[in-house]
Amino acid sequence: LFTGGNGLPVFPTVYPITSDGYRYQVDLRGMDPNGWLVYGNQRGFLDSDGTTPLYHDAVADATSNATGGPGQLVGIQGGVTFDRPSFPLFFEAPSAAVIAALGIPATPTAPVMTSLAFIGNLGGNTSLLNSGGTFTYTSNVPGVYDIVISRDGVNFDPTLPANRSLRGARPAGAQTVTWDGKDNSGAFFPVGTFQVHASFHGGEYHFPMIDVENDTQGGPTITLLNPPGGVCPPLTGGCQSGFYDDRAYTTLNGTVVDSGNTVGSVLCGVTPPATSFSDPIIGFSTASAQRAFGAASGGNTNVPCTGSFGDAKGLDTWTYYPSNMVLAPLNIVATAADIAVAKSVSDPTPAVGANVTFTITAHNNGPDPTTALQVTDVVPAGLTFVSATPSQGTYTAGTGVWDIGVLASGATATLQVTVTVNGTSPVTNVATRTSSTPADPNGSNDSASSTVTGSTIPGLPNNGVAPLAQLWP
Repeated sequence: LFTGGNGLPVFPTVYPITSDGYRYQVDLRGMDPNGWLVYGNQRGFLDSDGTTPLYHDAVADATSNATGGPGQLVGIQGGVTFDRPSFPLFFEAPSAAVIAALGIPATPTAPVMTSLAFIGNLGGNTSLLNSGGTFTYTSNVPGVYDIVISRDGVNFDPTLPANRSLRGARPAGAQTVTWDGKDNSGAFFPVGTFQVHASFHGGEYHFPMIDVENDTQGGPTITLLNPPGGVCPPLTGGCQSGFYDDRAYTTLNGTVVDSGNTVGSVLCGVTPPATSFSDPIIGFSTASAQRAFGAASGGNTNVPCTGSFGDAKGLDTWTYYPSNMVLAPLNIVATAADIAVAKSVSDPTPAVGANVTFTITAHNNGPDPTTALQVTDVVPAGLTFVSATPSQGTYTAGTGVWDIGVLASGATATLQVTVTVNGTSPVTNVATRTSSTPADPNGSNDSASSTVTGSTIPGLPNNGVAPLAQLWP
């Protein structure tokens, strides 16, 4: 669309509808571009990997003059690309018949996220330093997942360099998301326990404005017309909530956009917004003038950073309907040793008064050796301790502590405990890893047990009463 730089603001209204049935009204209210482009999609601009939503603005590359000029954003800094239009725009509110013909639901379903968990590479929710892991979750509708790992457990700002934000579009159902162990700045998370907040976005809608030099009134206003259940989202502005981020940033390939700027500072250009970003968690009211930028007219140089703030840029504004917030912890350790305890007994149904031998093994699944390791096996009532033979370390009968000490990754230590069976009641003997260094990330294999039942007829179960089939074949 072109206005010829006539200094007369434009006030069109368009009606987008998302594929999951969220209907919006977008009032541009006072843009003053020369020539510009607007459209709608679910992810806005894409980071340098061509897949991850950017949630920032796109800035033209000054070297693109030979192929259309920066004003057309043929070349974009940092390897950023435009996601294709994915939602229809109407110049009047679409009828129910049109919506049905497009295969779009007439009423949106509120998103719900459940079953968030972190699966570490050491088992459970624990990963080794400088590695990462996998998040799993389930959603009831298709949309965009939003996972934030907080460095301090208090601030869950997805844009904070020390935190990590993972976002992307996924269908409904059970999903997995891979994390490389790094924060937003590209540094690995340190050793510690960290909290994760996650939610799911229904009706996520991005309204990129391409090469829009000026908007002194701060538009567009984006209004959700049909919130699920008639309830507006719990964000600033309610059904007119939205988000933007006009700050410099680093792409996934390590490029700072815009070139020469400092990450977190407002992007280059004349008369930028006084507030360079909305609250990253609760947004801002799109009906306000918070994002006003540029001048009443002019500013069209088509050279990055020399014209009005919106010149030679793609400015993204987005909104969504958030799900419930779900929480999950994750652990990062510098070293770890997964100790697996197993146990067996030489005879589960011995004669009363006979001796049996319990064999306990402690196997180090790694990845690191232990510098200290203890397994506790207290002889229970109904059994009398006779002797103990460890393959390494020492066993103390009174406390039941088997002090193993150093156990190499991949190695196994064995303890044989001989006891006398005193009666016919079942007795269960349990062995448990009670302490180890470094930490054991997997508690599911820390204990094992075996049961013996004394018999007056050796080899028979319970109290020694033989089945009739054995007495009278």
